[in-house]
Amino acid sequence: MTTRNRMILARTILAALALVVAPAQGASAAETGSMPVGDLVIDYDPSMWVVTANAGGASFDRLNDGRTSSAGSIRVAGDGGCDLAAIEARITAAYPDNRSHTVWTVAKAGFDLHLGTVEMGCRNLAGSPVFGCAAFEDKVYTIDADPGGCSHTGHGFDGEVVEFLSGLRAK
Repeated sequence: MTTRNRMILARTILAALALVVAPAQGASAAETGSMPVGDLVIDYDPSMWVVTANAGGASFDRLNDGRTSSAGSIRVAGDGGCDLAAIEARITAAYPDNRSHTVWTVAKAGFDLHLGTVEMGCRNLAGSPVFGCAAFEDKVYTIDADPGGCSHTGHGFDGEVVEFLSGLRAK
């Protein structure tokens, strides 16, 4: 395993741990924003994220020095597959020549959150795109955090998005 692959694996493991640890740490009501997305809610840190409801779900943007940068969206649909195979298929469709990718499942109260990151081979250690989905109450929630390649994601982008998604919960 190359040093680069070790770094990617470590970053992915830390991001997955954030999903387990972050909800347990808790935050005061003043530190947390909440946005309903279908039958789910996303709790988030408003000093780091701007979440905007739209007709199909919600978009989320990362705050950096008072400016926003597009991060991704959560779309609500009535059907479709939501499992690790669906995440793998989306990654392969978006990045057919990816070096490697990682997929995993996080058990949430009442649903599973399936996530995947893709290693694009960026020389500047840019963060990876994040793909995800959750099925809850006969709806599929599709998550895309893919601003468009190596030059559009900062270092740690994928970890920040995975941590943001740790706030996803049933109403």
